[in-house]
Amino acid sequence: MKKLLCIISVSFILIALHCPGIDARQFRNIMSVTNIDYENIGRSTVYENTFLAEVGKGFSLSLKGYHDKRSTWNNTIIFVGPVININKYHYVEINYGYGRNSFKNRADYYSIDFTREKPGYLLGFGYKHSVYPGYSYNTVSPSVKYYITPKIALWGKLFLSNDSDDNVNSAFWTDCEVLITRKISVRSGFVVGNRLYSPEYESIFGGRSDMGFSSFLAKVTYTFNERFSINYQYEQVSRQSEFTDKKNILLLDVRILR
Repeated sequence: MKKLLCIISVSFILIALHCPGIDARQFRNIMSVTNIDYENIGRSTVYENTFLAEVGKGFSLSLKGYHDKRSTWNNTIIFVGPVININKYHYVEINYGYGRNSFKNRADYYSIDFTREKPGYLLGFGYKHSVYPGYSYNTVSPSVKYYITPKIALWGKLFLSNDSDDNVNSAFWTDCEVLITRKISVRSGFVVGNRLYSPEYESIFGGRSDMGFSSFLAKVTYTFNERFSINYQYEQVSRQSEFTDKKNILLLDVRILR
Protein backbone atom coordinates (compact mmCIF):
# COMPACT_ATOMS: atom_id res chain seq x y z
CA MET A 1 0.00 0.00 0.00
CA LYS A 2 2.90 2.38 0.76
CA LYS A 3 4.37 1.67 -2.70
CA LEU A 4 1.00 2.37 -4.33
CA LEU A 5 0.71 5.68 -2.47
CA CYS A 6 4.21 6.68 -3.59
CA ILE A 7 3.51 5.82 -7.25
CA ILE A 8 0.22 7.74 -7.28
CA SER A 9 1.79 10.76 -5.56
CA VAL A 10 4.68 10.99 -8.03
CA SER A 11 2.38 10.50 -11.04
CA PHE A 12 0.00 13.17 -9.76
CA ILE A 13 2.79 15.71 -9.29
CA LEU A 14 4.27 15.05 -12.75
CA ILE A 15 0.88 15.44 -14.42
CA ALA A 16 0.17 18.68 -12.56
CA LEU A 17 3.59 20.18 -13.30
CA HIS A 18 3.33 19.54 -17.03
CA CYS A 19 -0.24 20.61 -17.76
CA PRO A 20 -0.04 22.69 -20.97
CA GLY A 21 -1.49 26.14 -21.54
CA ILE A 22 -0.99 27.52 -18.05
CA ASP A 23 1.39 30.45 -17.54
CA ALA A 24 1.35 30.50 -13.73
CA ARG A 25 0.21 27.81 -11.36
CA GLN A 26 -0.03 27.56 -7.61
CA PHE A 27 0.93 24.49 -5.61
CA ARG A 28 0.38 23.79 -1.95
CA ASN A 29 1.62 20.96 0.23
CA ILE A 30 0.39 20.36 3.79
CA MET A 31 2.24 17.69 5.75
CA SER A 32 1.55 16.62 9.34
CA VAL A 33 2.85 14.05 11.81
CA THR A 34 0.70 13.08 14.79
CA ASN A 35 1.76 11.12 17.85
CA ILE A 36 -1.17 9.59 19.74
CA ASP A 37 -0.97 8.04 23.19
CA TYR A 38 -4.06 5.87 23.67
CA GLU A 39 -4.73 5.13 27.33
CA ASN A 40 -4.47 1.35 28.00
CA ILE A 41 -3.95 0.67 24.29
CA GLY A 42 -0.54 1.96 23.21
CA ARG A 43 0.90 4.53 20.85
CA SER A 44 0.29 5.43 17.22
CA THR A 45 2.02 7.64 14.66
CA VAL A 46 -0.14 9.12 11.91
CA TYR A 47 1.39 10.60 8.75
CA GLU A 48 -0.79 12.80 6.55
CA ASN A 49 0.02 14.73 3.39
CA THR A 50 -2.17 16.88 1.15
CA PHE A 51 -0.92 18.12 -2.22
CA LEU A 52 -2.93 20.71 -4.18
CA ALA A 53 -2.08 21.67 -7.75
CA GLU A 54 -3.76 24.38 -9.80
CA VAL A 55 -4.21 22.94 -13.28
CA GLY A 56 -6.54 25.48 -14.82
CA LYS A 57 -8.34 28.72 -14.12
CA GLY A 58 -10.55 28.05 -11.12
CA PHE A 59 -9.69 24.35 -11.03
CA SER A 60 -7.24 22.40 -8.85
CA LEU A 61 -6.52 18.75 -8.16
CA SER A 62 -6.12 17.37 -4.64
CA LEU A 63 -4.24 14.25 -3.53
CA LYS A 64 -4.24 13.22 0.13
CA GLY A 65 -2.44 10.39 1.85
CA TYR A 66 -3.09 9.05 5.37
CA HIS A 67 -1.07 6.33 7.13
CA ASP A 68 -1.60 5.21 10.74
CA LYS A 69 1.33 3.09 11.92
CA ARG A 70 1.29 0.96 15.09
CA SER A 71 3.23 -2.05 16.36
CA THR A 72 0.39 -4.51 15.66
CA TRP A 73 -1.76 -2.71 13.06
CA ASN A 74 -1.65 -0.10 10.33
CA ASN A 75 -4.15 1.73 8.16
CA THR A 76 -3.66 3.58 4.86
CA ILE A 77 -6.13 5.82 3.00
CA ILE A 78 -5.66 7.65 -0.31
CA PHE A 79 -7.98 10.50 -1.33
CA VAL A 80 -8.18 12.16 -4.73
CA GLY A 81 -10.51 14.72 -6.26
CA PRO A 82 -11.03 18.20 -7.74
CA VAL A 83 -11.34 21.60 -6.07
CA ILE A 84 -13.54 23.87 -8.19
CA ASN A 85 -13.75 27.65 -7.76
CA ILE A 86 -17.32 28.47 -8.73
CA ASN A 87 -16.72 32.22 -8.48
CA LYS A 88 -14.87 34.73 -6.32
CA TYR A 89 -16.63 33.70 -3.11
CA HIS A 90 -17.63 30.06 -3.61
CA TYR A 91 -15.74 26.80 -4.12
CA VAL A 92 -16.45 23.09 -3.83
CA GLU A 93 -14.16 20.13 -3.09
CA ILE A 94 -15.06 16.56 -4.10
CA ASN A 95 -13.08 13.55 -2.90
CA TYR A 96 -12.99 9.79 -3.18
CA GLY A 97 -10.93 7.86 -0.65
CA TYR A 98 -9.75 4.26 -0.80
CA GLY A 99 -8.53 2.63 2.41
CA ARG A 100 -7.03 -0.71 3.40
CA ASN A 101 -5.62 -1.79 6.74
CA SER A 102 -3.23 -4.56 7.77
CA PHE A 103 -6.20 -6.92 8.27
CA LYS A 104 -6.90 -6.49 4.50
CA ASN A 105 -10.19 -4.75 5.25
CA ARG A 106 -11.27 -2.25 2.62
CA ALA A 107 -12.97 1.09 3.22
CA ASP A 108 -14.41 3.61 0.74
CA TYR A 109 -14.99 7.29 1.47
CA TYR A 110 -17.02 9.75 -0.62
CA SER A 111 -17.22 13.42 0.33
CA ILE A 112 -18.23 16.83 -0.97
CA ASP A 113 -17.60 20.17 0.76
CA PHE A 114 -19.09 23.49 -0.30
CA THR A 115 -17.64 26.78 1.02
CA ARG A 116 -18.77 30.39 0.81
CA GLU A 117 -15.98 32.75 1.90
CA LYS A 118 -16.48 36.51 2.14
CA PRO A 119 -14.77 39.28 4.11
CA GLY A 120 -15.82 38.84 7.72
CA TYR A 121 -17.18 35.29 7.60
CA LEU A 122 -16.98 31.81 6.11
CA LEU A 123 -19.85 29.35 5.66
CA GLY A 124 -19.44 25.68 4.85
CA PHE A 125 -21.47 22.55 4.30
CA GLY A 126 -20.07 19.04 3.96
CA TYR A 127 -21.40 15.56 3.26
CA LYS A 128 -19.48 12.30 3.74
CA HIS A 129 -20.42 8.68 3.06
CA SER A 130 -18.10 6.01 4.51
CA VAL A 131 -18.33 2.29 3.74
CA TYR A 132 -16.67 -0.53 5.71
CA PRO A 133 -17.21 -4.31 5.44
CA GLY A 134 -20.80 -4.82 6.60
CA TYR A 135 -21.12 -1.27 7.88
CA SER A 136 -21.59 2.30 6.59
CA TYR A 137 -22.43 5.77 7.85
CA ASN A 138 -23.36 9.22 6.54
CA THR A 139 -22.35 12.57 8.02
CA VAL A 140 -23.48 16.12 7.24
CA SER A 141 -21.48 19.00 8.68
CA PRO A 142 -22.55 22.65 8.43
CA SER A 143 -19.99 25.17 9.72
CA VAL A 144 -19.42 28.90 10.23
CA LYS A 145 -16.38 31.06 10.93
CA TYR A 146 -17.07 34.65 11.99
CA TYR A 147 -14.49 37.42 12.43
CA ILE A 148 -15.40 39.51 15.47
CA THR A 149 -12.44 41.75 14.62
CA PRO A 150 -9.69 41.34 11.99
CA LYS A 151 -7.65 39.59 14.70
CA ILE A 152 -10.29 37.46 16.47
CA ALA A 153 -12.42 34.77 14.85
CA LEU A 154 -14.96 32.29 16.22
CA TRP A 155 -15.49 28.87 14.61
CA GLY A 156 -18.35 26.40 14.97
CA LYS A 157 -19.10 23.10 13.22
CA LEU A 158 -21.96 20.66 13.76
CA PHE A 159 -21.75 16.97 12.80
CA LEU A 160 -24.96 14.96 12.30
CA SER A 161 -24.70 11.29 11.37
CA ASN A 162 -26.67 8.12 10.87
CA ASP A 163 -25.37 4.62 10.18
CA SER A 164 -26.44 1.23 8.86
CA ASP A 165 -27.18 0.09 12.44
CA ASP A 166 -29.86 2.83 12.68
CA ASN A 167 -27.86 4.95 15.12
CA VAL A 168 -28.35 8.73 14.95
CA ASN A 169 -25.56 10.77 16.52
CA SER A 170 -24.14 14.27 16.71
CA ALA A 171 -21.05 16.21 17.72
CA PHE A 172 -20.20 19.92 18.01
CA TRP A 173 -16.83 21.61 17.53
CA THR A 174 -16.12 25.22 18.49
CA ASP A 175 -12.97 27.26 18.96
CA CYS A 176 -11.57 30.78 19.00
CA GLU A 177 -8.61 31.99 16.94
CA VAL A 178 -6.58 35.06 17.91
CA LEU A 179 -3.87 36.76 15.87
CA ILE A 180 -1.25 37.74 18.46
CA THR A 181 1.22 39.33 16.06
CA ARG A 182 1.55 39.52 12.28
CA LYS A 183 3.28 36.12 12.37
CA ILE A 184 1.84 34.33 15.41
CA SER A 185 -1.73 33.12 16.01
CA VAL A 186 -3.25 30.86 18.66
CA ARG A 187 -6.40 28.77 18.59
CA SER A 188 -8.23 26.91 21.34
CA GLY A 189 -11.53 25.07 21.62
CA PHE A 190 -13.35 21.82 22.25
CA VAL A 191 -15.39 19.08 20.59
CA VAL A 192 -18.15 17.09 22.30
CA GLY A 193 -20.36 14.30 20.95
CA ASN A 194 -22.00 10.95 21.56
CA ARG A 195 -20.10 8.99 18.91
CA LEU A 196 -16.52 9.14 17.61
CA TYR A 197 -16.09 8.33 13.90
CA SER A 198 -12.40 8.30 13.06
CA PRO A 199 -10.00 6.03 11.14
CA GLU A 200 -7.65 6.35 14.13
CA TYR A 201 -10.00 4.13 16.16
CA GLU A 202 -10.80 1.49 13.54
CA SER A 203 -8.50 -1.21 14.95
CA ILE A 204 -10.25 -0.91 18.34
CA PHE A 205 -13.87 -0.64 17.32
CA GLY A 206 -13.93 -2.22 13.86
CA GLY A 207 -15.17 0.97 12.23
CA ARG A 208 -18.09 1.30 14.64
CA SER A 209 -16.45 3.50 17.30
CA ASP A 210 -19.55 3.59 19.50
CA MET A 211 -18.78 5.90 22.42
CA GLY A 212 -19.43 9.31 23.91
CA PHE A 213 -16.44 11.64 23.92
CA SER A 214 -15.16 15.14 24.51
CA SER A 215 -11.99 16.74 23.22
CA PHE A 216 -9.95 19.82 24.12
CA LEU A 217 -7.48 21.31 21.65
CA ALA A 218 -4.97 24.16 21.56
CA LYS A 219 -2.86 25.25 18.57
CA VAL A 220 -0.17 27.83 17.85
CA THR A 221 0.82 28.85 14.32
CA TYR A 222 3.92 30.72 13.19
CA THR A 223 3.79 32.19 9.68
CA PHE A 224 7.24 32.88 8.27
CA ASN A 225 5.84 34.46 5.11
CA GLU A 226 2.97 33.98 2.66
CA ARG A 227 4.57 30.76 1.39
CA PHE A 228 5.47 28.92 4.58
CA SER A 229 3.93 28.36 8.00
CA ILE A 230 4.30 25.81 10.80
CA ASN A 231 1.95 24.93 13.62
CA TYR A 232 1.80 22.72 16.67
CA GLN A 233 -1.45 21.37 18.13
CA TYR A 234 -2.19 19.52 21.35
CA GLU A 235 -5.45 17.61 21.71
CA GLN A 236 -6.80 15.59 24.62
CA VAL A 237 -9.67 13.18 23.94
CA SER A 238 -11.77 11.77 26.78
CA ARG A 239 -13.79 8.72 25.68
CA GLN A 240 -16.21 6.27 27.27
CA SER A 241 -16.08 8.31 30.51
CA GLU A 242 -12.89 6.57 31.62
CA PHE A 243 -10.09 6.80 29.04
CA THR A 244 -7.99 9.79 27.99
CA ASP A 245 -5.99 9.87 24.75
CA LYS A 246 -3.39 12.55 24.01
CA LYS A 247 -2.40 13.84 20.59
CA ASN A 248 0.60 15.97 19.58
CA ILE A 249 0.48 17.27 16.00
CA LEU A 250 3.18 19.07 14.00
CA LEU A 251 2.10 20.54 10.65
CA LEU A 252 4.02 22.24 7.81
CA ASP A 253 2.20 24.29 5.15
CA VAL A 254 4.12 25.25 1.97
CA ARG A 255 2.82 27.26 -1.00
CA ILE A 256 4.67 27.57 -4.32
CA LEU A 257 3.92 29.80 -7.31
CA ARG A 258 5.41 28.47 -10.55
